[in-house]
Amino acid sequence: MLCLGDQLNVDASANDANGDSLYYEFCEIFTGGSPGSASPGTATAPPYTTITFVAPATASQPVPGSPALTINAQTGIISGVATTAGQYVVGICVSEYRNGQRLSVVRRDYQFNVTNCIINTVADMVTQLEDPQLYCDGRTLTFTPQTSGALTYFWDFGDTTTTADTSSL
Repeated sequence: MLCLGDQLNVDASANDANGDSLYYEFCEIFTGGSPGSASPGTATAPPYTTITFVAPATASQPVPGSPALTINAQTGIISGVATTAGQYVVGICVSEYRNGQRLSVVRRDYQFNVTNCIINTVADMVTQLEDPQLYCDGRTLTFTPQTSGALTYFWDFGDTTTTADTSSL
């Protein structure tokens, strides 16, 4: 899952056992399986059918972004900022070269799910170390969550020897 508006850096690199040069690019994706059956079944003869992208996505610009998603041709690092929530398929072709001659191409496809992520709220509190006047030994403090839309929350008081039982705090 990718967060809408966050900088994306995905390592899609590969290794070549022979030390040949690898070249990365976004590319067309072949049809095959389906949502009900990920395995395409019996292989068909070429030419293979490619998937149809829904605008504004294309094989070379698979996820709407600003800056647009790019793949570094030498490193395979995908970077950019997704600007539209949705489910996208990204095709990556890795071409293997030796002495300037292309030997092979490996196609990989990924599904990128872009959503508007909820950022966890971090409660910044003044501690005893920062203000000795706030020493609370023997007193009871009440912590009340002030979040909205949170399904769960977790209190972390920095003491790894205690349990989740708040009565011992």
